[in-house]
Amino acid sequence: MDFARGISLLIIFISSLLSPAAIAAKEPVYSPGGVALHGYDVVAYFVDQKPLPGKPEHAYRWRGVDWHFSSQEHRDLFIRSPESYQPMFGGFCGLGVAHGALVPSDPQAWSIHNGQLVLNQNQQVTETWRYNPDINIERGLAAYSSAIDRYHQW
Repeated sequence: MDFARGISLLIIFISSLLSPAAIAAKEPVYSPGGVALHGYDVVAYFVDQKPLPGKPEHAYRWRGVDWHFSSQEHRDLFIRSPESYQPMFGGFCGLGVAHGALVPSDPQAWSIHNGQLVLNQNQQVTETWRYNPDINIERGLAAYSSAIDRYHQW
C-alpha cells in the first residue's frame, strides 16, 4: 500500500469515529430495564403536548434500547425520523447534565425548547431549567461528553 492511500484510509477511519452515528452509538439512553424513558412515548410530547405511557406492542428498538409508543401511528412517526423526537442528553436530566452528571429523569418532568425535548429529574428541577434554558443547554452541551465518559467508566 502506498503512503497516500494509507493516509487516506487513516483519515476515513478517524472521520468515522467522529461521525454523528459513531457519537450517537456512544451516547447512553436513559433506559431503566432496557426500555427508554420508563416506556413513555417520546412522540406524544410533540403531538399530544403531554407525556403518555407507551405500550410494549408498539415498541421499536433503536440505539440499543426499546422505545414504546402509545399508538402505531406514533411508532411510525418515530421510525421515519427518530432524531426529531429523541430527547436531549439521551433522556437524562437536562439540568444534571448541565452540571456534569447523568442523572435519572422523570417522564412527567419535561419541556420542549426550540423543538427539542428535555427531561429533568422532577418538576421542581424542570421549573429551574425553564428559568434559563438557553444557558442550561449551552452548559449541558459543553459538559455532556465528559459526563458520558464518566458513565462508560462505571
